[in-house]
Amino acid sequence: MSAAEDALVAAMARAVAQDFYASSWAETSEFRRGVCLSMSRAALAALRAQGVALVPVEPTEAMLDAMGEMHMPFGEMRAAWDGALAASPYAPPPECAP
Repeated sequence: MSAAEDALVAAMARAVAQDFYASSWAETSEFRRGVCLSMSRAALAALRAQGVALVPVEPTEAMLDAMGEMHMPFGEMRAAWDGALAASPYAPPPECAP
């Protein structure tokens, strides 16, 4: 996993701890933290298995650059969109891409 994906999984795990255990991350035991992290990784894998790509709300510079580098004849935006998704910090590795 990339650093961005690790940060995403950690944020998801903190939310799971808050929702599932009704405790803050600091109050959650080490065992339960591991459970929350595992649940978050599984949720991310399940989304990817369904062909869902996660992207930040605001595109990153790398995403904008990838879109700008795409040649779009006749207004074809699909290539630009695919390039932006591939440049997302949460993009799956090529072997996992749908």
